[in-house]
Amino acid sequence: MATEFRLPQLTESMATVKLSTWLKREGDAVKKGEPIAEVETDKTSVELEAPEDGVLVKIHVAAGSDKVAAGTVIATIGAAGASAPPAAPAKVEAPKPAAQAAASQPAASQTAAPQAVAPAAPAPVAASAPAAVTTASTAKVPATALAAKMAQVAGIDLASIPVQGRRVTKADVEAVLRSRGIGTRTLPLAAAAAAAPAFPVPAIGVFEDTPATAMRRVTAQRLQQSKQSIPHFYLQTNCRVDRLLALRQQINASGAVKITVTDLIVAAVALAVRRVPAVNSAWLGDGVRVYQSIDIAVAVATPQGLITPVVRGCEQKPVAAISRDLKELSEKARNGKLKPEEYTNATFTISNLGMYGVTNITPILNPPQCCILGVGATEAVPVVEDGTLVPGHVMGLTLAADHRAVDGVTGAEFMQQLRKLIEDPIAIALGL
Repeated sequence: MATEFRLPQLTESMATVKLSTWLKREGDAVKKGEPIAEVETDKTSVELEAPEDGVLVKIHVAAGSDKVAAGTVIATIGAAGASAPPAAPAKVEAPKPAAQAAASQPAASQTAAPQAVAPAAPAPVAASAPAAVTTASTAKVPATALAAKMAQVAGIDLASIPVQGRRVTKADVEAVLRSRGIGTRTLPLAAAAAAAPAFPVPAIGVFEDTPATAMRRVTAQRLQQSKQSIPHFYLQTNCRVDRLLALRQQINASGAVKITVTDLIVAAVALAVRRVPAVNSAWLGDGVRVYQSIDIAVAVATPQGLITPVVRGCEQKPVAAISRDLKELSEKARNGKLKPEEYTNATFTISNLGMYGVTNITPILNPPQCCILGVGATEAVPVVEDGTLVPGHVMGLTLAADHRAVDGVTGAEFMQQLRKLIEDPIAIALGL
């Protein structure tokens, strides 16, 4: 008995992946749960595990195949000596020669998003891979002007769209978008942006063009969409952090654990969210969803771009547990080994650039989350204490919020609670 091994839906917003490597060869024995292949998503590499014990009878999708859709039969697993049943043709795009790939690659562009981050409710358009499709096959497919523009904005090859009539129509494109879990409400806005003439880039002097990674392309799409379609507002405050730094030094001196300022900020944010839960939310279009679990994403820079691993259930974890999880996730992020469930579906994001000496950062929201906190550097400055100037240390914090879901007063209450926790951090140490 042979079993078809289909590419699973790794994330809610996943459209296609690249099958980068087979870890087993045809005829090799495999065990249930054993990694047998590796695929590349827009954010990281993911190992695919064998669904059962047996033999890898047949590989249907070769290593290096790009744009492999979820549900595609990529291999057959059966008993020793079993023959593979014929599989449906795999919907993949073979690797292109370098010159051809360069010709069809979208222009380079800069999350979160971050994350790139696949959200709890799939973000329209951003879930698609390339921002534009300019292959020869697309150019030859008859389509209405609106359908062609929608497909271009959503990153869909016209040649892959089932046609009901004599040419691709708006309805055909919308059907494909729905099948991939992508909404169409923001497509007109995105189409208008795509139709605008690009800024001319002068080809002068000596320069080098670097194609954007899939992660950076998705980040660029999501950030542009977020900034254009979400009414951001910003709240800034400065916190005195002398007691916070003393607490960190005391904890680290114990030798039990080594924590960072970021670990303490994550713990403080979790406590502040417990006190002002409305900031732990997502905009639904006609309402607000407030989450009970506090799942905090922390932006991490990698060679491929920005990614935001998520520390789950921060409302239940002490600082030591948050620190342990964050160190492990950050290491996996830099090595490109995060699993989709480790960087998706956060409810709040923190972006800390203080280690680079940046005093203030006004971050861009990572939809559908309604809040993101920018953390600046700790500076030694004179502060007023009981009417007297004394030396102190101050940190700048900036909250970016979605005004559709979070009012200014709500954001201010959150920042007030966060500042109290940072300036008097005994509650952070005790988890109160």
